[in-house]
Amino acid sequence: MKTLTALLETCVQRTGLAAVMAALLLLAPGVARAGTIVVGIGGGGPVVAVFDGQTGASVRTFFAAGPNFAGGIYVAAGLTSKEALTNLIAAVSGRFDEATNLLDNSLRSLNAAKTGPACNMLDAFVHQVNAQSGKALDVDEAGQFVVSAMHLQSSIGCR
Repeated sequence: MKTLTALLETCVQRTGLAAVMAALLLLAPGVARAGTIVVGIGGGGPVVAVFDGQTGASVRTFFAAGPNFAGGIYVAAGLTSKEALTNLIAAVSGRFDEATNLLDNSLRSLNAAKTGPACNMLDAFVHQVNAQSGKALDVDEAGQFVVSAMHLQSSIGCR
């Protein structure tokens, strides 16, 4: 089974980088909303290409290391904490109102640059989800929500 990197490299070789970026924008709209897509493609040195996540247009291309470096590169793109929290709100919305309200309040706190209250709301959300695990939420779904909340807590600096 090929890795995602190997598949992307094959696709780029056969269709070109622009076609692969267009496909990624269609297949991963959440990444497109992040605003920037960064791709490292092997076979041509440690070249990194940066694309506008909204339009797919090339922003810049650069070497991540000396042009003769052959050790491979890995790149990643992600959502901001606010974008990730908005996605979690969408995933939880309609499941149980108490949890959605806690996440909404956490986002309001983040938007007001109040990290402490945002962290408190995320902590309360984790407790609510754990209480509903196996009841209103199946255990796997609850686990995914808890992991997402814990990643958010880490990214915004909760203690």
